[in-house]
Amino acid sequence: MEGILIPQQVFVGDSAEFLFPIDALQSFDPSALMSGSFKIDKIKQNTFMDVTSIQIKKQEKKEYISINFTPWETGPISFPPLTEAGIYDPMPQVFIFSILETANVEVIQPPRPPLLLPGTSYLLYLIASISGVFIFTSIMIFSAVRKHFFVYSFSRAQRIRIKALNKSLRKLKRLVSSVSSADSFEVITKRKDWLKKFEFAFRKYCFSLTSSAKVLKSEEGDCLTYSEILENLKNKFENTYGVYFEFEKIFFKLQALRFGNTELKEINFEMESMYFLNQTFKLIKIAESEVQKIMNSSQKEKGEASND
Repeated sequence: MEGILIPQQVFVGDSAEFLFPIDALQSFDPSALMSGSFKIDKIKQNTFMDVTSIQIKKQEKKEYISINFTPWETGPISFPPLTEAGIYDPMPQVFIFSILETANVEVIQPPRPPLLLPGTSYLLYLIASISGVFIFTSIMIFSAVRKHFFVYSFSRAQRIRIKALNKSLRKLKRLVSSVSSADSFEVITKRKDWLKKFEFAFRKYCFSLTSSAKVLKSEEGDCLTYSEILENLKNKFENTYGVYFEFEKIFFKLQALRFGNTELKEINFEMESMYFLNQTFKLIKIAESEVQKIMNSSQKEKGEASND
């Protein structure tokens, strides 16, 4: 009696199942399979297939021997002896199909490129080029937006003081060369005047960082000493001492040049003035970013308080 092969067409390397009715077996001992002691590695495999499992199955009130296997040869192939599973009858051969014979070809054909309509290659290249340009443009726009957001996302008061200080610093920068190369009769006067103008611009900026709009209009900041200005900055940036320390370095150096024993005529004034300008340009970004964080934190706390 022939068994049932699932699927009906099996090819080399496929996983298949062969069902054979138990009542067709003349010599079968079910105890090996039913006891649970049987292991598939007890089967002595052959070169035609690998048997992966053997079990008893019941379908439509009829019991079958279920043999799962993977074939490695085409044509009719035989199962290995299954005596270790209690099956002493030889199983019928199963037929394994050949892909080449089924497809009516003598050899497996090499992979073929997909069929493309004329001009499709140029279209694909065009799409790739446009995509590349689009991605590059998107990155540039995103970078520009980020830069713009960083500089201009501040409050109106921040934008005003940044613009005012930058304008003053650019004017002072244009004067550096002429002040540094002045003749001996007016060099001291010009250098003192440059330092005074820098101090006025820097003092005004620092005062605007720590005061309200109403206080700014009173011009009270012009009367504060270096120590008073630094104390206000220290309170403003109490959680980020590093920012305050940068202000302190500039004021200490400014104090040494303006009111110390430094001979302005003897120093490298161009180097000293560029130090003030460069440090201040850097400090603006650091300080304003920190001010923005303080403002955002304050607004968040107010929002949470209102929700409560």
